[in-house]
Amino acid sequence: ANQQNQLSKTIGQKLYSVVDKLITDEKLNQTEFNAALGALCNCEDISYVFKLFQRKSSIKNVRYDSISMLWILRALSRVKTDTLFTEMFNELVPYISKRNIDEKLLFELLRTLHKRDTDHLSMVIAVDKYYDTNFGQLWDKTVKNASSKPRKLKLPEPETLGIEKKFHLNNHIIGLLLNDTIKTKSYELGISVYEGIMKSNPKMIDIDMFHTYLDLLTKSRTSDYLDKQTMALQEAKDNGKKFVSVYTIGLM
Repeated sequence: ANQQNQLSKTIGQKLYSVVDKLITDEKLNQTEFNAALGALCNCEDISYVFKLFQRKSSIKNVRYDSISMLWILRALSRVKTDTLFTEMFNELVPYISKRNIDEKLLFELLRTLHKRDTDHLSMVIAVDKYYDTNFGQLWDKTVKNASSKPRKLKLPEPETLGIEKKFHLNNHIIGLLLNDTIKTKSYELGISVYEGIMKSNPKMIDIDMFHTYLDLLTKSRTSDYLDKQTMALQEAKDNGKKFVSVYTIGLM
């Protein structure tokens, strides 16, 4: 499951055959099921991972836990066409439930949406749905407008996932969200999110977020973007943040 290079189709086929024999002999356990999913997720031919995933009902003492779902989400992001991705996303994501949801799996869901946003701003909607956001009027307006349009991807509701109270934001989610605003060219939204975090929880800001903010400002080309970049650099220096490098200057 920790292979760095992709498995060839031939090796994937052989691995699937070994797992198939274990299933037939009723010897496949949960750990082996997940390990096989992880390895097949990294195969040139990803059909094997979906084939194994869908055989769960015929395997004794095996369920879709958080690790199983994490691997299937990673495999989903590799599906070739947007149409097939949308179809398979809507078919497989309902298997995420309150029995297997955790913050790591939720992050993987968001990362999948970031990689394959067949619906514009799907990740933004998901962050608002599952996390305690307080980013201001621009955020609320953006989410409302995006949510009012027909959506191809069906995101599970928080109640379905057993999320009684929204998760707190962390630097991993914020970093991914800022990168998503770059990808979707929602520059003003990203700037607004970053500046909101700077006011409410400046300790959460790391060097990657800082660089993304500078990049957002450059791409936005608003009338005050140079002033904001200069101010951000000075604030970082005043607060003892070692964020400035040759790379930093290159973003301006």
